[in-house]
Amino acid sequence: MTPPPGPTASKPARLPRRAAARRTSLHAHAEPMVWLTGGALAVSLLMVAGLLLLVLVRGLATFWPAPLERIATVDGKVYLGELARTETYRPTEAEIGMLPAGERAAARARLAAAGGRAERRLYRTGNFDLTNTHFHWLSDLAVKEVTRPPGAVILERRAWGRFYGFPAAFLLDGARRGRTPEEAWRLSLRYHDEERERRRPALIPPRFFNPCWIDSDRQS
Repeated sequence: MTPPPGPTASKPARLPRRAAARRTSLHAHAEPMVWLTGGALAVSLLMVAGLLLLVLVRGLATFWPAPLERIATVDGKVYLGELARTETYRPTEAEIGMLPAGERAAARARLAAAGGRAERRLYRTGNFDLTNTHFHWLSDLAVKEVTRPPGAVILERRAWGRFYGFPAAFLLDGARRGRTPEEAWRLSLRYHDEERERRRPALIPPRFFNPCWIDSDRQS
């Protein structure tokens, strides 16, 4: 006698498959904007660093005077000053006409060889009380000779700005003490602080006064 068949085990019902996840665009996750914002931040930081570097380079040059140069031009003029900057330009015919007659042909030949372009230099010549200007533009076409003379000095004054020249003598209470550039330099260093204290106005803070002599030989 066989046992009756048991209940048939039913298979569990299969759940319907989930629909495949749809591919979404990058714009939906705002990833392009994240990269764009990060790139803009990086560019901004680079610009700030570049600006600080430019200010640092330009600013430090102000506190370290350049060597003094003596420039003799073809028309007989002489300048003494510091080179500020150099640039390329196209001289006009009127500028060439201002050169001495014997130099015009050579200037036109130099321009023709250089494609009509020349260089000019901006010199800080100071001596505003004598020349009414602090700077002079000098073209290479007009420059005859450039030297660095020994003994040339820069005098940082309390008025009129810098003075460029050569020490000729030293006067103390109206009496001529130093008769050579070397003696004048030595005596100026000796009496400099004492004379500055004597001439300093009592109502103006000392930090506004810091005159100094700078020897061009020591800067070259």
